Amino acid sequence: MPNIQRMPEFELKYLVDISEARINAIKRKLNIDGIPEKDYKKVLSDKDVDAVVILTPPKFHHQMVLDAAEAGKHVFCEKPFATNTDEAEEMVNICHRNDIKLMVGFNFRFIPQFRKMKELIDKGFFGTIVGGHSTLFANAFMWPSVTKFQYKNKEGGGALFEMGTHHIDLMNWFYGEAKSVVAQISTLTNNSIDDTASVYLQYKSNANCAVYVGWNKLSVNTATIIGLDGYATTFANKNEIIYYRKDLVGQAPIRIKVDKSLSPYQEELRHFYECISQNKKAITTGNEIINSVKVVEKAYESSELGIPVSLSG
Repeated sequence: MPNIQRMPEFELKYLVDISEARINAIKRKLNIDGIPEKDYKKVLSDKDVDAVVILTPPKFHHQMVLDAAEAGKHVFCEKPFATNTDEAEEMVNICHRNDIKLMVGFNFRFIPQFRKMKELIDKGFFGTIVGGHSTLFANAFMWPSVTKFQYKNKEGGGALFEMGTHHIDLMNWFYGEAKSVVAQISTLTNNSIDDTASVYLQYKSNANCAVYVGWNKLSVNTATIIGLDGYATTFANKNEIIYYRKDLVGQAPIRIKVDKSLSPYQEELRHFYECISQNKKAITTGNEIINSVKVVEKAYESSELGIPVSLSG
């Protein structure tokens, strides 16, 4: 919300929550404007509202996105987008039918280092992509949540669903559409839900990728791309990509500097605004949104069954 408030492109008209006291507390704490409202459907009936930002626990996303699309409001929805693939497909389809701009808060796509990696991939910098891996570790218990949905099964909770979906989307963005998944998901501490996941993806391009996710006291956010002409790695808290070229074996790597001064949160909202005002396609396409949910859902299935699971169909 503070990022919306800082952007002149937006006018924050309403703040919606079932608790008006909580709305007023947030307004005081963050020093933001907005009319308090407890019923989101009243907001959807306001003809002056062009778009909504949905930041509720994931189990509420489905109905709220459907209602917003039917009301003709463009939608920015926080991740996890949906709690299952069927809901995700229905949400994407209704937005498409109603010509609604739909965007999901995969802000890792706006982290400058990862954006640069994507640019280099698209330019063929690494040659044929054969694989890669990524790691995302964070202390989830530092993030306040009224409902504690992060720790509830089938509500978008768990280290993989709640947090790891960022890197599932990121790898899909890098590599394309995955065709199968093998996963090991477990609880290694006294949490009530999974706090550790290793997810192995095979893509239709035949590239392979591993994603490691964990709730712990470490803070790691990194990605590595491996191609036939070289490979590169980057950390989200560094301002460079370290590139190893095949013809420079035994020599120092090339360090590609990246401007990390831009806020990924503001940049994703700016992109959402441009999609609406300039009729652009969102960086998160409908199929990509659905696939991010499907991969996570099938990863849990794979871990439970102990076998690879196909993502086709």
